[in-house]
Amino acid sequence: MPERTVRSVKRCRPTAHGDVAAPARSRPDSAWRGGWDAEQLCKLSDVKRLFSGDWMHAVIVALADGPKHYKELLDTIRTLCEQDRGHRRTLHESVLARTLKTMTADGLIIRCQQSTAFPPSVQYSLSPATAEALDAMMPMVTWATKHAELIQRSRDRRCNAQAVGSE
Repeated sequence: MPERTVRSVKRCRPTAHGDVAAPARSRPDSAWRGGWDAEQLCKLSDVKRLFSGDWMHAVIVALADGPKHYKELLDTIRTLCEQDRGHRRTLHESVLARTLKTMTADGLIIRCQQSTAFPPSVQYSLSPATAEALDAMMPMVTWATKHAELIQRSRDRRCNAQAVGSE
């Protein structure tokens, strides 16, 4: 992989109206890519699409500490969502079943069925590639924690824009 260059970021100053003025560009647009190329941008988009299901993040986090049976997984995700103040939806069993089927087909999780018992025992676990991706995502979680105010302002602005647009 080509070595990435790090670019300095000019800080924007708030305008009189509270908006933030964008920094003036002193370099051509291609220099703002910081060493990224179109193929890397495409791969980044592919990763975003791969993990873009509504409940996929919750399934991955719930399975991060090891394999779980379906009901354990459902209960864990519901508990996580109760603790998440911004998450106002309820996970239904049919939605979880569909999400697990999609994630299994995509190779994100592993479905292990033991037919020695009756009824058959099924456990779900992260695939090695997904566990590796989860480790790679931790710096992004750290960044999100550090920039929680930015994320909240963006979330509020987008929610307000949707509310105005739907009236």
